[in-house]
Amino acid sequence: MATTLEILYGSLITITGPRNEPDIIHARINCSVGGENYAIHPELFSSDPVSIQAYFPNTLKLQLEFYFAGNDTSAEDGIKFGLWLGEMAKMAKAMKFSRPCQIYMAVTDKNYPYCSRTAYYVALGKKADLSDDPATTIICHKGSLVMVGQTNVA
Repeated sequence: MATTLEILYGSLITITGPRNEPDIIHARINCSVGGENYAIHPELFSSDPVSIQAYFPNTLKLQLEFYFAGNDTSAEDGIKFGLWLGEMAKMAKAMKFSRPCQIYMAVTDKNYPYCSRTAYYVALGKKADLSDDPATTIICHKGSLVMVGQTNVA
């Protein structure tokens, strides 16, 4: 299966499969603990012509890796960081693709490098006791993918 790389708003995008109908889009989104909104480009999630959904409307699986490079996210305010991750999950699930697209998220930093593209956790936020809260699961399993849901069809 072919793999190609592109850059979109400073984020490294790995495309697995044909570009017009990729099986997997893995976006390594550069973040910073010191930046406003952790220094991500919200345009990545918008309906902007240069966004993930516009560039890859036919993808089946979207993996969003929030990459904090030399930062240690463990020192971040847990509530603030969790709320931000929850918002990122909502924004990702609100994107419109031509078919339902599974959304996976991961946080990586200097202590938790990205460990697997195949193994993952599931946290859909549907349990009343919040034991499957996406933000909490992502924080507890840094470096690993967490399936947070799927998008709707455009």
